[in-house]
Amino acid sequence: MKLHILGMNGPFPAPAGACSGYLATTESRRFLLDIGAGVFARLIASTDPAALDAVLLSHFHHDHISDLGVLRYYLSFNGQERALPVLAPSRDPLLEGDLFCFKGDSLSLSDVTITSFRVRHTVSALAYKITYCGKTLVYSGDMNETEGFADFTHGADLLLCDACLPSVLWQETAPHLSARHAACIAREAGVGRLLLTHMNPHYSETEILEEARAVFKDTMIAASGVVYAC
Repeated sequence: MKLHILGMNGPFPAPAGACSGYLATTESRRFLLDIGAGVFARLIASTDPAALDAVLLSHFHHDHISDLGVLRYYLSFNGQERALPVLAPSRDPLLEGDLFCFKGDSLSLSDVTITSFRVRHTVSALAYKITYCGKTLVYSGDMNETEGFADFTHGADLLLCDACLPSVLWQETAPHLSARHAACIAREAGVGRLLLTHMNPHYSETEILEEARAVFKDTMIAASGVVYAC
């Protein structure tokens, strides 16, 4: 399984950047995790969006779903006959019509299992776990500390985790984790590698990475355009 980083900023993109959007692939499957501002153009450069097996939406904030309407235009223009399966925390008017098919919060295929976990954010939000051939990828979506999340993540080969805030700006009521909190989760869950995402362009990525690596050494910041093996 591979993870393609299409966008990794939030709550707005850096110049020439893109908000949250990630493509998880196997030999025969394609899953899009979120589709924020600027993601669709990068998605179409990587694969035919009509060929996606499913779209996984962590929540309905604009920096995670703003290009969903553009995807709808693409599917309509190309005469899409198959409704694209969508996982999300709940039904939403954005998913109405015959181009998208709401599938709830989990999906089981012959070779891939996708499960979800409710996380603490300012709106209803999900983290996702994708399991394929003994490999596991977990995507936190947007979250602050959530009881049970480390257990949900336990043993994952790759954790793609919200680390929006430097520790000095984190508080219990914040909508996001700090880099240090993300690293503590990775350590507690015993994951293989930690990828930090949801980078706010106003904050120093060097500072964010240093804070996380002080707790969990095998940490990187998700880099747009890079493909990570799981």
